[in-house]
Amino acid sequence: MKLVESAPDILAAATALGGLTLVFLGNTATSYDSYGNSADQSDVRPVYRRRAWFAFSVFYACLFSALTALGAEIFEMAWAAAIAGGLLVVALALIAALGMLTVGDID
Repeated sequence: MKLVESAPDILAAATALGGLTLVFLGNTATSYDSYGNSADQSDVRPVYRRRAWFAFSVFYACLFSALTALGAEIFEMAWAAAIAGGLLVVALALIAALGMLTVGDID
């Protein structure tokens, strides 16, 4: 099996993970907004800001992975498929770390 043949699978996985990450990011923003009092928001702002930036970085890793996989598929470039797969692995590692961070924030 050629590496380029895995590009559609990488593309599908990256877009699915990116979509789920956007759902998490939206949930984080909504959860932060539920603290109506500005004093309460300022107390929890560092935790929510860290989660949001972390999720944003995961989303961008997924986005770059998907775009690179798309380019690998269109132009049949094995090196681009390898980069796309590597970016997907980075995104998976980041999302696992984000999950552990979120669970660790629960007191």
